[in-house]
Amino acid sequence: MLAYYPTVLRCYSRPEGNLYVGHCLELDLAVQGESLAEVRLKMEECLRSYLESLDPQNVRDLFPRRAPLHVRLDYYRVCLLVSLHRMIRRLGTNVQIFRERIVPQRFAIQPVV
Repeated sequence: MLAYYPTVLRCYSRPEGNLYVGHCLELDLAVQGESLAEVRLKMEECLRSYLESLDPQNVRDLFPRRAPLHVRLDYYRVCLLVSLHRMIRRLGTNVQIFRERIVPQRFAIQPVV
């Protein structure tokens, strides 16, 4: 049977309180730091040491090792937010977000007292 080994390790980081937390989805690893740059360096070090520690005898048990569902969903939420932010920035001043009543005031349903 062929084993599946990912060629891309998806990692992301986001603020959490006063720190930043970084996650690797394929290996279920997490690091934290005071800046994004620090999290990136720690994640690279964590990935390197984890992959170097794998024994060829048990590599199938430890690689890949998927992160829990809530971490994977958070990754896609962050990706969506970043993509939307980039899209809105590209549109520039042609986009405006506002709130407006759909039903005119004279047709609004009055609460029953």
